[in-house]
Amino acid sequence: MERNDFSINDERRLHDSIKQTLLCRLFTQVAHKQGGNYVTAKDDQVVTLHP
Repeated sequence: MERNDFSINDERRLHDSIKQTLLCRLFTQVAHKQGGNYVTAKDDQVVTLHP
């Protein structure tokens, strides 16, 4: 990446930012089974699974 005036540290920081953004967006859709229902981890809403 040196030819494009990017340093290795900038590239790593960008990569870490992208990973963090993706994980934050995906975490809103995580659910766990509680009793007979699935409940979202973030909001404790009862949800159903779509096949």
